[in-house]
Amino acid sequence: MRRANRLALFNLPSSRAWTREEDNYLMFKAERYLADELATRLNRTVGAVKSRLKYFGWKEASDVYSVNKACKATGYAMTQLERARKSIHMTWRRNSKGHFAITPDQLTRMTDYLRDEGRDLNAL
Repeated sequence: MRRANRLALFNLPSSRAWTREEDNYLMFKAERYLADELATRLNRTVGAVKSRLKYFGWKEASDVYSVNKACKATGYAMTQLERARKSIHMTWRRNSKGHFAITPDQLTRMTDYLRDEGRDLNAL
């Protein structure tokens, strides 16, 4: 096996230990972001993030909104949310059923944008 490793015949994934900073980040952000977003931010795999969340008994964001729920929660039309999403260069993830999953953080950013946009138009 040593000779095989030296010759790079095996491409074994290297794992690194979780740092306290990463654990703290997960603790504070797990309920606001989906596992794939957390994985990207932490430079980890989605499986590693889900495993770590499960290890601590935490859950990833479950209070994600569908587009219809986001419209009902904010009072904005779907076209307004789409315009805000495109203007702030945001991507919506899809859940396991193929529907868009909007996190509370994304929803806040879009409504803030639309609210600020309305103020700008009223100032004219």
